Amino acid sequence: MKRTIKLLAAIIAVALACLGVSACSQAGPAGTTTSGTEKPKIGFMAYDIGLDPFVAVMVDEVKKQADEMGVDLDVRNGGGDLNKQISTVQEFVTAGKDAIIVYPGDPEGIGPAVKAADRAGIPVFTVNLGLEKSIPIKGFVGADDKDYGRKQGQMLLQAIGEEGNVGLVMGALGTSAQILRTEGLKEVLASHPNIKIVEEQSDGWQAEKTVALTQDWANKHPKGELDAVVVQGPEAMGAITWAHANGRSEIKWILGDYPTELKEPITDGRVFGTVSQDPAEQGREVLKAAYEWLRGDKSKVKPEMFTPLPLVTKENVATMEPVFGL
Repeated sequence: MKRTIKLLAAIIAVALACLGVSACSQAGPAGTTTSGTEKPKIGFMAYDIGLDPFVAVMVDEVKKQADEMGVDLDVRNGGGDLNKQISTVQEFVTAGKDAIIVYPGDPEGIGPAVKAADRAGIPVFTVNLGLEKSIPIKGFVGADDKDYGRKQGQMLLQAIGEEGNVGLVMGALGTSAQILRTEGLKEVLASHPNIKIVEEQSDGWQAEKTVALTQDWANKHPKGELDAVVVQGPEAMGAITWAHANGRSEIKWILGDYPTELKEPITDGRVFGTVSQDPAEQGREVLKAAYEWLRGDKSKVKPEMFTPLPLVTKENVATMEPVFGL
């Protein structure tokens, strides 16, 4: 009987030891790194995968990289709905993800959910669009949007010289991209006083609104009174087609991003040029940042990690492949 009891006690001790080992191999408190045998669990919330091909390319690349790196990746579509985006981040917190990546649609609205993740000890990283400075994140990967605006300003000078009237089509108001790209452009133009922004409105990154703005501006500013239009995104081909069909081919177009549909119009001169940013590269880099943070290599993760912004014009378009479809 005593021997049986001792044997049972030994079995229990071994079982408890095994449980202890198992527990050690799991992620500890939320946001801590896992052991070599446990895949890091990372949640990725993208604001709208179905609407924007830029986002879709990024998501595909992140999935590919997660498989290669051995990351347990949970991708969710925010569907362009802020409430859904907030609840998705909250679900990641409840699930005890080791890290969360957010491609935000609203730089302020997602803030409370991100702060809740931070309070739970889960590191949050953002990609492409930044958040308000008061919202705690471990790192941002994307374009230096102020430099993006400066580059658009440089192309504008190449297109029209030192004098002219310009229309500025901004992206979604309040986003980091819209604010910083506008600042960068105006910073360049500040030293060129004979170039004047005579129209400045937002299209919310929506192509149909760009067409409506172009029609309105063309009516207000007859031929010879509007020399160029700068659009902070790529959503301008409908507007450019309308302008050419209605005798306004003199307008120079400076765009943002480089989808497939811009290669031909840059080649034939309908578009003067664009600033390219690669969604696949941004996806790779943000996943890498989260992974390195969880591995304890925090020194490799900077608060802001900017990806290249090459210019695409008629001079180099033949050698520059588009980075996403549209």
